[in-house]
Amino acid sequence: MTGILDYLFAQTFESLLLMFWFLVVFEIPRYFLLFALTVLMPRWRPDVVPDDLPEVVSVVVVGHSESGKIETCVRALHEQSRVPDEIIVLSDGSTDDMARRIADLQRSGLVTAAHATHLRSGKAAGLNLGTSLTSGDIVVIVDCDCSFDRHAIRDILHPFADPAVGAVAGSVLVRNGDASLLAAFQSIEYNVTISLGKQAADRLGLVSCVSGAFGAFRQTALDSVGGFDAGSGEDLDLTLSLRTAGWSVRFAEDAVCYT
Repeated sequence: MTGILDYLFAQTFESLLLMFWFLVVFEIPRYFLLFALTVLMPRWRPDVVPDDLPEVVSVVVVGHSESGKIETCVRALHEQSRVPDEIIVLSDGSTDDMARRIADLQRSGLVTAAHATHLRSGKAAGLNLGTSLTSGDIVVIVDCDCSFDRHAIRDILHPFADPAVGAVAGSVLVRNGDASLLAAFQSIEYNVTISLGKQAADRLGLVSCVSGAFGAFRQTALDSVGGFDAGSGEDLDLTLSLRTAGWSVRFAEDAVCYT
């Protein structure tokens, strides 16, 4: 490590430019553009934001061998200022005791419905099964290892005041950014590349991916594109399908999820 630092400090400004030309040409302008768009362009808001949207809200959680995390996730949902009307949890071919754990959560009243499959089919197929069991007008997708800001569900619903909005991406941040150097760098990446990037894309109406970790969908929008594609990346493909079908996709920067 010392040798690397000595080598870098021995370089001239011109040699560093030649060494890291790609950073100067591509990365610095890209990040500057994100900051400029976010600061200079007005934030999109629906014309009317009611205090309490009338839609029934369902949450679907799909996990594989997540018995140690699922209860924390479910309890975080119950601590929301806008508690979901129903919570559907699926164990996707888990090899631990997740199936038993979610059954216990259902018996205790924390989960509306709990389902377990013997074979692992993948998250997309699990989400299709989960959304088919919901009765809500809005379906919120979350990961098992996530917790939430107290107003996350409330804030992710606000853009749906616009009937043209078919999906809303939540802001996914790293919960344990101070745990290690690697976690700190990942936290920076999530804040700059993902959160700031989606804020800039939302200013332009160009949000292209609703993360499978925390995103909300209008049920009619999901039905119009046939749900998730079980053969590929579920979040990006679904978002692009919704945009192609004419639905607007927005980003709720105040709806914070911690992963």
